[in-house]
Amino acid sequence: MRSWNEEPQVSIASAPLGNCWPDALYRHYLQSVPTAFHAKLNAYRNWQDRQRSLIGRLLLAKLLRQYDFPAETLERLTIGRYGKPFIDSGFHFNIAHSADRIVCVASRDIVVGIDIELIRPIDFSDFESVMSPAQWQRIMGSEEPLLEFWRHWTVKEAIAKADGRGIGLPLATISIESAVAMLGENRWHVAELEQWNGYCSFVAGSQPIEPGLIAFETYQFG
Repeated sequence: MRSWNEEPQVSIASAPLGNCWPDALYRHYLQSVPTAFHAKLNAYRNWQDRQRSLIGRLLLAKLLRQYDFPAETLERLTIGRYGKPFIDSGFHFNIAHSADRIVCVASRDIVVGIDIELIRPIDFSDFESVMSPAQWQRIMGSEEPLLEFWRHWTVKEAIAKADGRGIGLPLATISIESAVAMLGENRWHVAELEQWNGYCSFVAGSQPIEPGLIAFETYQFG
């Protein structure tokens, strides 16, 4: 049952990875998602990837219920031309995960993408080619270059996922100016999410996203 007094512009559900579930608990949650997903989930070699993927679908199911879609709606999930999953034209969603955090964003009217990254040490000099000269200068001139790198990378990933073509896009061509980014002729609006300590996260949308109109839901599985 919906708990919103008024439907939000964007809704984001999240959950921690947690510890490895016992087999019985994994099978219990597996039955909550369509059988079409089972083979892919069971094919993961390590429990972390398998559990993250299943939690992502459980979060999607939670949001579908929040938006008053019937339980069987998840059965209609299909894969688009560039590999982005979708359900129908009246609902947009995207799933991301990093380390111990899984997130799912949804909106009825706005095309959305989300990315989250654990802020961790990395030799980001290898990623200069995916930044424009101005973006690279901004990163290297920052008082916290590592954090600034992750912010730029996460924005680009969120936009690439909203666009649907993923990291196959020429990421260096994405221009970022405050809350607006351009990818070719397409304008994307971005908002930074500061809900999770130690992580960098952004949501991208086809329309301006008002931070006060984002509803956050946190779940715990296991």
